[in-house]
Amino acid sequence: MILNKPENGGGQVENVIYPIETMRNIAIVIFRERKVARSLICNGTTLPGSKVKLQIRSIEVDHQKEAIILDVSPILPIIPEILDKLPIKYYKVDDMKKLLFLDNQDTTKKPETYVNEELEKWLNNQLKDKEQFSLANCVIVTEFVKYNSHGETSDKLQITLQKRKLGGGDVHKVIYPFGNSEDKALAIFDESEVASSLINAKTILNESGGNSKISPFKIRHSDKAFTLELGEVAHLFDPTLKTSILNTVGISGEYLDDEQLVLYDKADVDKVIEYVSEQLEWSLASSVDQATTTTTTSSNIGVKEVAGISNEGNKELEYQFLTTCHKEFVNELEKKFDIIFTLEDNNFAIKSNTPGNDDDRKLAEDSFKSKYQSLNPTIKSLKVTNINVKKVLEASQETSREHNVLISPNEISFVGNEEHVDNAITYFQKLCGISQSTKHGELDTSRPRDDDGITFLDTKFVLPGGITVTVRQGDITEENVDVIVKEDNGQLQHESGVAKSIADKAGGRFQEEYKKKLERRKRYLTVTEVLHTAGYNLKAKYVIHAMGPNKNSHNEIDEKKHFVSFLENTFRNCLERATVCLEATSIAIPLISLGIFGGNKAECAQSLFNSILTFAKNDKRYIRMIKEIHLVNIDVEATSEIKDVFNKWQQSGKKTACQVQVGMDTQPNDVTSRFRHQQDRRSISSTEDPSYEEQNKVNSKQEKDEEPII
Repeated sequence: MILNKPENGGGQVENVIYPIETMRNIAIVIFRERKVARSLICNGTTLPGSKVKLQIRSIEVDHQKEAIILDVSPILPIIPEILDKLPIKYYKVDDMKKLLFLDNQDTTKKPETYVNEELEKWLNNQLKDKEQFSLANCVIVTEFVKYNSHGETSDKLQITLQKRKLGGGDVHKVIYPFGNSEDKALAIFDESEVASSLINAKTILNESGGNSKISPFKIRHSDKAFTLELGEVAHLFDPTLKTSILNTVGISGEYLDDEQLVLYDKADVDKVIEYVSEQLEWSLASSVDQATTTTTTSSNIGVKEVAGISNEGNKELEYQFLTTCHKEFVNELEKKFDIIFTLEDNNFAIKSNTPGNDDDRKLAEDSFKSKYQSLNPTIKSLKVTNINVKKVLEASQETSREHNVLISPNEISFVGNEEHVDNAITYFQKLCGISQSTKHGELDTSRPRDDDGITFLDTKFVLPGGITVTVRQGDITEENVDVIVKEDNGQLQHESGVAKSIADKAGGRFQEEYKKKLERRKRYLTVTEVLHTAGYNLKAKYVIHAMGPNKNSHNEIDEKKHFVSFLENTFRNCLERATVCLEATSIAIPLISLGIFGGNKAECAQSLFNSILTFAKNDKRYIRMIKEIHLVNIDVEATSEIKDVFNKWQQSGKKTACQVQVGMDTQPNDVTSRFRHQQDRRSISSTEDPSYEEQNKVNSKQEKDEEPII
């Protein structure tokens, strides 16, 4: 009677199941209309207009967000000390060798970041030195020779790790035993590059003639899992459900508690939802007189494409038009129906913020389709020549305000209602002094460009391996990525340009760290070399300093002749440093070797593209790490050149790099990817980086003033 009353928020009740097994404080209520049940579930614990308080829950399976699993087996000997200090909730799985973190925690960092921060605190607490060391300086060593005492074992191991001919380097300290394990040791090097090289090699020759294994002293994001909330009511209603899921469905999973099921395969999630739904419907139907009244389903709305709208055309431009020129409508739609309007695979999509709330999502979809059909967005492009870009920008802004259309200045594309677009094109032509007979519908790829205020829209490209490249005009210091690249000039200070902006924004400690690293090296960077420092006040965690080639240099290496080879290797070294040493998943790169270095924007853009494509295609071990590459330049023409190169590649079928090579070297790319100082250079294949052992051999020879190998 209570739930039948509309004034209480209820509706027509088909049946009430009570009691459930031996539970006399729980009942299952079946409504004729799903929206009534949804409304009561959202309300939770009270009935509007009634003094009766009821706790209302859903009987459905709730598909939660992804969970993150970290493999902590390398640090198992000290894991109890680390876990005590973690500020976020975790679950121990696989005999404590792995940690699982639910993705619904209100945190600003990734779980592995929290763990690694505690590891770094533990490390420096063990060292108790004034100088702070990072995890990048450390390696875990196993399968080494043990001696009579811990001290002797530690000393012998340190001697082995310091042998440069084996790929080692200066060792600050060896911690042995490692926690409660006498089978592991922790080595801390003065230079992170040594640790990185050994981690890549995976082994080092020990004094017995065998190989000691090397692994990183850092936790990485190892895998994903998925959690399903079975629901208290579902569990009480069918006590055998929990056991039967794993046994009957034939999946791999485990329970975190009585109701949270962890699955390691996305396909298993759908299997479980389908199985649980069938079991609940069958149990529910058998408990009522008419099974036809049962309509229980398990639904996770997630992101669903808007049905009835073609995905043809440039939906990205249409999406920008809707969220810019009709922002109020989109905002009202999202607020009213508690949804998010987004773009997925060139399709408009609507995501419900309330799991299972398909009714509101469908209402939002109907409202959107009605609006979209009334607007009927059209995209037309105008081909123009010999017009100042500043005038294009000013005319675009005024035309957009007057006619409520979106204008993409870099392509001079108009997006909006067809009548509005036609009127906007006429108005735009009038403002720019363009002949009214100019046809629209074709892009002019030879348009002139300048830097007078024009702003390009972001353009995204997807490379082999799933790497997303975003071409953007803007300030690289504002990029929210793991790593940004700064061009080096072979000096400590930068007097102007992007490099100075990065240094200024990063702060004084940034410059101090850079200076200290150069002092350790006892020389500046040379062509194609890179070096990294912390980002300090920047949004990026790290900055990679890269020394590109200079056409105007007068040293022994002909940088002008091999300019393209050197530049491509410089870009590739940046990507490798970001992945191998810094384990970055995102990086922002500007064009380098321009201006006083003599490179023109077209050839530098082509070199950048070639390096990224080679990296994406060939360096398979890195694809799991780098997911996003942002190509960011404040310069309009540089942005345009990069975009043109990627557009031509995309139009060619994404098979090979486009062959637009303005003034590029046609000689085979057989020049080394890294060079030492003018008395510290050598040659290796550009398709293979030197090992740390090779570098040490070359350095040792050149320290004796031997002639450099060119």
